[in-house]
Amino acid sequence: MVNIDLKTSGTQERSAYESRTDFSLVLIVIISLIIVGLAGGMYFWKTSLANKIKAIDDEIVTETNKLTSENTKKIMDFQKRIDVAGKSVDEKNVLLSTFAEIEKTIKSDVYIKSVSYEGGALSIKIVAKDFNSLASQIASFKNSEVFGGVNIGVAKVNSDQKVETELTLKIN
Repeated sequence: MVNIDLKTSGTQERSAYESRTDFSLVLIVIISLIIVGLAGGMYFWKTSLANKIKAIDDEIVTETNKLTSENTKKIMDFQKRIDVAGKSVDEKNVLLSTFAEIEKTIKSDVYIKSVSYEGGALSIKIVAKDFNSLASQIASFKNSEVFGGVNIGVAKVNSDQKVETELTLKIN
């Protein structure tokens, strides 16, 4: 038998072109499947995150509803007390030593009506028996080593015929 080749040179080139086309088609299908897989994965991940966020929001609403106005007031009051206590500790118990000094320097015929503390200064409203007692008390505060300065407010005679004034004591 004789070997006869019926293929022409044009059919051989087309065959190589078809094999490249087939490879490209397979590559495009694979890339498309990867993209679809990634898009599906992102969709499920987004759904999962949305469900977790919804669960957390529901928990926040539940906990918020548990708090009544009375409980909230108690919590806020407790927080304010913690803040005041923290400031007192931070200031190295300045107020405790200051009140001890006031106790030592206060005169018997003078009493304290109110006290407030802010920014390293103590504001005290005092009531004295007369102007001489007031002057003696001011001198007592000025001679104290704890107080760096004494600013005197307006002194007035009140309805009980006692002298009332406000002093600002700067703490050393």
